[in-house]
Order: sequence, then C-alpha cells, then structure tokens
Amino acid sequence: MKEWFISNATSLISLMFGGGFSLAYFFERKKNKAMTNQEVAKASQEEATALTNMRQAYKDFTEDMTQRYETLSSEVKDLKKKLTDVSSELDEEKGKYNKLKNAYDTLKREFDNYKKKHNNT
Repeated sequence: MKEWFISNATSLISLMFGGGFSLAYFFERKKNKAMTNQEVAKASQEEATALTNMRQAYKDFTEDMTQRYETLSSEVKDLKKKLTDVSSELDEEKGKYNKLKNAYDTLKREFDNYKKKHNNT
C-alpha cells in the first residue's frame, strides 16, 4: 500500500489540488477582485470629476445669468425713466398744442366775424 501511494503520489496530489486548477483559481480570483476594485475606484473618481465639472458649469451659468439679469434690469430701469420723461414731454406738448388750437379757433372766429361785417357793407 505504501508503494502504491509513492508511485501514485503525483496523481493523488493532482487529484487533490485539481492539477493546479484550485491554486490558479484562488490567485485569479484575488487578481480579478483587485482589478474590479480598481475599476470601481476609477469609476467613482470619474463620477466625482464629472460631478465637480457639472457643479462648476452650473456655478458659471448662474453667475453669467445673474450678470445678464442685472444688466437687463438696469436697461429696463433706464428705459422706464426715459419713457416717463418722454411721456411728460408729450403731455407738455399736448398742452401747448391745445392752447395754440384754442388760440387759432378764437382768431378764426374773430376773422370770420370781421369778414362778415365788412363784406356786408
């Protein structure tokens, strides 16, 4: 029996350890796990970088929009002031026009009356 073990030792060892398959499986599993962890870490880093880039883009966007809003707001205020000024000038000109129209109408009536008086005689 002892001789049989000695003569078949390599076969028995191969049978017990799967001909190196078990050992290879163990090391490959560790290697794959390490590679998976590296890929997960890389993906997490890429996500963090993408998130940082998105935050920066949003910050830049909001700053730009705030500046544009302030610029447009000041332009609108200026235009409102100009519109108020023009409306005031228009009201003044309407007043002047009405005075001149009344004066014209009065002079026209007086002229027509004068004409009637002098044409009749």
